[in-house]
Amino acid sequence: DSGDCIVWSIHASEPRLFLRNLHRIADRIDPKNPVELWSCVARWGPEYPIYTDTSLKDKFHHQTFFYDGNFRKIHPSGMSTYFPVNLHNYGQELHRCKRPNVVVVGVSPMDEHGYCCVSCDLQWEMESFYSADKIIYEVNPKIPHLPGECALPVAMADVIIESDLSLYELQDPPIGEAEKAVAGYAAEMVHDGDCIQLGFGGIPNAIGFELMNRHDLGIHTEQIGASMAHMIQNGVVTNRYKNLDRGWSVGTFIIADNFTYEYLNNHPRVMMRRGRYTNDPLNIAQQDNFVSINAALQVDLQGQVCAEAMGLKQFSGIGGQVDFTNPNISTLGGYIESGDVKPLAVFSDKRMDAYPDIPAFTETVPEAEKYLNIPYTLLSFVVNNDTSQEVVDVLKAASQKVFADPEWTDFVKQKAADPVYEEY
Repeated sequence: DSGDCIVWSIHASEPRLFLRNLHRIADRIDPKNPVELWSCVARWGPEYPIYTDTSLKDKFHHQTFFYDGNFRKIHPSGMSTYFPVNLHNYGQELHRCKRPNVVVVGVSPMDEHGYCCVSCDLQWEMESFYSADKIIYEVNPKIPHLPGECALPVAMADVIIESDLSLYELQDPPIGEAEKAVAGYAAEMVHDGDCIQLGFGGIPNAIGFELMNRHDLGIHTEQIGASMAHMIQNGVVTNRYKNLDRGWSVGTFIIADNFTYEYLNNHPRVMMRRGRYTNDPLNIAQQDNFVSINAALQVDLQGQVCAEAMGLKQFSGIGGQVDFTNPNISTLGGYIESGDVKPLAVFSDKRMDAYPDIPAFTETVPEAEKYLNIPYTLLSFVVNNDTSQEVVDVLKAASQKVFADPEWTDFVKQKAADPVYEEY
């Protein structure tokens, strides 16, 4: 209805039948109170009028975290707005701005326990699922069934749609000699026992296929793609040395080919977790020997990398790449173990399992607890190991002073809201 705010799952959990027909409600929508659509990459976008027919711009408006070809085409009409945010904050920021009251998810058929699985996308679904007024399941037997947070009780669905439409098969560019050469160089940086994350694109996928002679790799990633499925099938991945979720391949969404969807169905050691978990820098930081591999659109002569724009033109989005490349305590592991640096605190309300002797920042500065969910806040405080205790004390005192300063607290209230949803 007019004024509703709708969000749906994407990738291989895209509710294709629902989206094919959503435009049919346009006649009853008040142009002064359009339907807001929280959306992202639309794999089957060209077949949905809400993505192609700009005459509907007064009835539907897209808020999107990630521009694809569909959004680049309709953007000039004003039908879509880009919403920049890191993937680990998708669920939080979505609710902070406008809570979706209707959630639509593509799910696997119900199991013997009465649960369906939104196995192929958990970027924001769980936060939305438990706060929505209306929940719609589009059940498709082609969607894999997997363990993790993706299991949803069928009893919570207000509406169930049955579909047997094909899942989207991601066609990576052919792997040519250039791609193979680049993949070979990058693969040399991945060693037996490492934990990996592979992003979108032909190069990351090609690198995955170059790792088939490795042993005991771990997977902690947002995207599970075709090369990862083959690595798991071939025994390259055992997750034996992971510090967090040992023994499990963990991801947030699946977008690949039919082999991947069929192979992963009911896989006993592939677990889907929400993006707030997989892309949380503090969780990433707990994995030793972590290797993150992503693609870029442009690299300048100073080494600056851009993966979301072409010049001044918005091309894609922030996504989760920054979550995995943002410097954090995981990059300091070797220096910590060698004694070259001395961590003062982890910017969290709890200690990290990987470094239990490093205090949480709230132990040092109790007033800091209310600021822990502010985006883009530093994750750890470190100093050289030979830093005198006197200097350490000065730094700690300065931190306490900052967090007690009204100028800082007023800034936080104006620029960054408090947490807006509960942990379920």
